Amino acid sequence: MADGSRLEIIKANPIGKGLDAFRTSFESTSRGLAISDLDRPYNISSEGLRNSLLDLILALLSLAASRSLPSKSNNVNLFGDLLELNSAVNSGNFDIERIIPLLRAVLNNEPDEVIWNNVYAAVAASTAFIAAKPTTPPLSAPSLAAS
Repeated sequence: MADGSRLEIIKANPIGKGLDAFRTSFESTSRGLAISDLDRPYNISSEGLRNSLLDLILALLSLAASRSLPSKSNNVNLFGDLLELNSAVNSGNFDIERIIPLLRAVLNNEPDEVIWNNVYAAVAASTAFIAAKPTTPPLSAPSLAAS
């Protein structure tokens, strides 16, 4: 559920037809691959799904609300969070399954509040996934004591 100020921003900046081009493109891609409605997001090849998700994120970035809604992390706004999500999806450093609820909400033409709540969930999942990813410590230089 969105807090009061988020809800005001969402209502002041409706999605309207802003995601229609993405929906049309996705439907065309799905039809071309003979994918059924229930299974379509899961049966597209990994590259095809990743490209569709990148298209979705780009469509969300074009919406005025993305520049007005607050950031989930330390960015200026949700737009910055979406840029990070875009980078994570593009690089493969993200569990794509975590963005499927957002894809379904957009394809089902859910209300704006539901779509933006799913955007926030996807952004939070990407931040958690990136933060939880183990890092390899740097190799240490040989010490002078060993010589």
